[in-house]
Amino acid sequence: MTFEDKLREFFKKHDPGRLRFARKIANKYQPKAKDVLAELAKIYAGGGPGTYAAKMEAKRNAAFQNFPSNFDEISEGADDEIEDDTVVTEVEKSSNGDTGMIDDLDD
Repeated sequence: MTFEDKLREFFKKHDPGRLRFARKIANKYQPKAKDVLAELAKIYAGGGPGTYAAKMEAKRNAAFQNFPSNFDEISEGADDEIEDDTVVTEVEKSSNGDTGMIDDLDD
């Protein structure tokens, strides 16, 4: 029995919807046939890839549970939070030319 045949039998028994992938998997992973079959057995013993995908989807949804669905919610009132909007337009210099800025330390 070829690797592709083994994959077909496996998918017929465990996941007929994926039977169409048998040839592609066999061609790509022929040198690792035993490892692939063992990994498939492990995946399907745990409920199959469908269960895994559902778990990942639930995990993703939980991660973004508090994420706003509309960014307008974030920007509304954001401008109100700014308390000091004073703009400095000119730096005063003392009589010795010192502005009090760190850059003046190089003089």
